[in-house]
Amino acid sequence: AVNSEATRRCFHCGEALDGGACTALVGGQQQTFCCAGCLAAAEWLHTGGLGDFYRLRSRLSPKSEHEADYSAWDSAAFQRLYVRPSDPQQSAPTAVEMDLSFDGIRCAACAWLIPKVAASLPGVIGIDLNPATGRARLCWNPQQIPLSAIVERFALLGYRARVAAAGVDAQRAARRSSLKRIAVAGLAAMQAMMMSEALYFGGTEMGLPTRDFFRVITLLLATPVVLWAGAPFFRGALIEWRFRRLGMDTLVALSVGLAYATSVVETLRGGPQVYFDAAVMFVFFLLVARHVEAMARDHARAGIDRLQTLPDTVVRVAGEQLVTVGLLEVAIGDVLQVAVGENIPADGSVESASAEVDESLLTGEVESQRRQHGERVLAGSVVLTAPVRIRVTALGAETWIAQLSRLVSHSAAQRPVVVQRAERWAARFVAVMIALAAAAGATWFFIDATKVLPVILAVLAAACPCAFALAVPATLTAAQARLARHGILLLHAQALERAAAIDRVAFDKTGTLTSGQPQVASIEIFDAATTPAQALALAAALERGHRHPLARAFGAAADAGLALTESSAVVGAGVAGVVAGHALRLGRRQFADRPEVEDDGRVWLSRDRQTLAAFTLTDHLRDEAAATISALHAAGFSTLIYSGDANAKVRSIAASLRIARAYGELRPEQKLSLLKAEQHSGHRIAMVGDGINDAPVLAAADLAIAIGEAAPMAQKTADVVLLRPLLSLLPELFATAHQAQRVLKQNLAWAVAYNTLMLPMAVLGVMPPWLAALGMSLSSLLVVLNAARLLRQPKPSRRQRALRWLPVTLSNAGWRR
Repeated sequence: AVNSEATRRCFHCGEALDGGACTALVGGQQQTFCCAGCLAAAEWLHTGGLGDFYRLRSRLSPKSEHEADYSAWDSAAFQRLYVRPSDPQQSAPTAVEMDLSFDGIRCAACAWLIPKVAASLPGVIGIDLNPATGRARLCWNPQQIPLSAIVERFALLGYRARVAAAGVDAQRAARRSSLKRIAVAGLAAMQAMMMSEALYFGGTEMGLPTRDFFRVITLLLATPVVLWAGAPFFRGALIEWRFRRLGMDTLVALSVGLAYATSVVETLRGGPQVYFDAAVMFVFFLLVARHVEAMARDHARAGIDRLQTLPDTVVRVAGEQLVTVGLLEVAIGDVLQVAVGENIPADGSVESASAEVDESLLTGEVESQRRQHGERVLAGSVVLTAPVRIRVTALGAETWIAQLSRLVSHSAAQRPVVVQRAERWAARFVAVMIALAAAAGATWFFIDATKVLPVILAVLAAACPCAFALAVPATLTAAQARLARHGILLLHAQALERAAAIDRVAFDKTGTLTSGQPQVASIEIFDAATTPAQALALAAALERGHRHPLARAFGAAADAGLALTESSAVVGAGVAGVVAGHALRLGRRQFADRPEVEDDGRVWLSRDRQTLAAFTLTDHLRDEAAATISALHAAGFSTLIYSGDANAKVRSIAASLRIARAYGELRPEQKLSLLKAEQHSGHRIAMVGDGINDAPVLAAADLAIAIGEAAPMAQKTADVVLLRPLLSLLPELFATAHQAQRVLKQNLAWAVAYNTLMLPMAVLGVMPPWLAALGMSLSSLLVVLNAARLLRQPKPSRRQRALRWLPVTLSNAGWRR
């Protein structure tokens, strides 16, 4: 049977019923629904064995959208923008994925239901959901189920799916809701404290009618604070109890609920003491602390979210005309015109003579960047001085900013070991503190019964481990935000902790210490029938399509349209192929024609094992390389070079940079062997590289660092990506890692000291509940503000001003290992 109140509201979404209500037998009971959509949702859940959702939920479900139409999501234009292959290495993948943002996730049951629903649909491979943000990565087989059928099923249950970038609106709405709660709690708290002061200091002289009047007014002020502004704490406590895991919300809910409930009873029966002031002050201070922490947490992602807010319409160049079209209608190869001040909507190449763009939110580079005709520009860049035309080379999920966003989302979903350890400790601490509060109350019952409740409230308030729980995430988030501002992206949860433990830094040479833009300085011909131009054309044909930096030296040379077949690459040796029936090889001399001869650093070309030419290449050091290495040495780091280039070249580079240990002519497995030998000696090694050859050693390093222009395989195995190809970002990375460790230790020490100091005072009854609540909140704020120091830009020294392109040097900061 269903009670009369329940029959006036929808069983699924809780909305008031009108004339269109319908009833049905669901789960063995007659239930009433507001519409056919909610009825269908409930029937589907029970039929699919997911009826436990109604038992687990702590809030009513969102209203079903049974008429939602997602057919446009199956269009080729939409999927080109937002859907990507699940495995980028496959040329014709069967599985695809996209990032979604869900509306309507209200409690732990919603987070439980969505993956269950996804698993019940044939063709859905999986869904990774972050309940805190509502963002999810959906993976499915489009040959078995269309995307529209999946999202329509979620909409039927009330969870409207949007493209992930649209989730920024939900974040703003949550921030506005938090500010509203703070405003209500703050205003009521001030008024409640005024009333409480009158009760405290005038209680002996105040008449009972006047006292009761003040209490009723305070009750009216406290009720919306506790029941509305403090509702998130009670919801959080219910979730913790349901999953049998104690946390901060449990202590908050107990202390606020106990203070409010006892005060209501005392007001109604005319008891001696009320504690409305403690309840409202507790809610207000804790809301402020959590809002500040949430702002710091969202700061690191804010730039990425802003960049993904691309225009719905763009201007496409059609002959001599400019046509405004939807972004979904744009195709690869289209030419777009972007006005001054607008975001470039897609990756592309400059069709105008030149363009000046702002890439600060992409790479952290504050100076405007000038791009010449044919050079690459990135989606999310802002056009500065004049309208520019670009030819589209990548759209939607394939743009650089979309790939960057996926890396950020993946990193945000990970939880560092130190965070998990702190949460486990806090859960045990909460259980002990509840027992301590009960024991303190029982003891005071025999000493002074009037102090039982104030002591219990003070212990619960003082014991709340908010500062301890915030110490780790606040510090890590602030450090990540600071690094992101400089163009340093952490891809793994443990990257910051690992960076603080590094004592040696190993570099690849080509493309890392050098610019990665080699040029042909001279050509020596060994075959009288071959001219230098012909040798260059053959080399260009062999290197066509390869990503190794040395291939760029021949990219500018015309390959004369030579047809290349059986193209292959031997890692660390060279490339081979067949042109006009002749077997060609280009690379080290041992690979090209003379296995027994020592490599001399030149690139050799052979045809049918006969030497044709030798190319001498030049590749200059990066401008910032010498100062970066000097800064690392001054900070106490040892540096090494692991390179596949000739020994003579490697030794020359090492000597110019004052690197004592350098190894050349290394194959990938030899680099890996040397790295492991250093690790076995007790050293923590950071490896900096950019190429496919570096992927194995990057994967094995204690900290893998890839520069922004690195090959996709190198970025995939990296812990850190430098978004700007500047080695001078390395000192900033290590300086921030060590400063973060210091701040983390300070925060943890303060959290422990605070609880050690406050708990005895609360147990002894010398601290009123409202003061304990104030102390707890101020302690949490202190932790967050201390962590926020990481976001400050330190004042540069004289030498740093002289080296303005070097963001922070550890030696100037006075830090030594």
